[in-house]
Amino acid sequence: MLKFTAYNKQYPVPFYLVCDLECFLVPRQNHDDEGKSVRVVDTHTVSGFACYRVTQYEQYQTPPMVYSGPDPMTKFSEYVMTESSRISDIVSKEVSVLPLTSTES
Repeated sequence: MLKFTAYNKQYPVPFYLVCDLECFLVPRQNHDDEGKSVRVVDTHTVSGFACYRVTQYEQYQTPPMVYSGPDPMTKFSEYVMTESSRISDIVSKEVSVLPLTSTES
């Protein structure tokens, strides 16, 4: 039985993306160019995706982006890169630190 025990190696991340890619199977030919029978597995073809940003900060949460149409992997890559840029902008803002309370100091 596999069990996770390294709890001290965990750390929270302020943002992450939850994504789901939808695919369908496309049958492939079962013969090579010489007519010999070969065992080929069907090809998974992406037909769409859903993705959204998750964070504990409500003002930065986003509704799911759902896409189903032509060239879904290009749209998915564009969306992830755009989200990466937006998240980078958010975490790079300088925010003043609150002073420590008497119990914290």
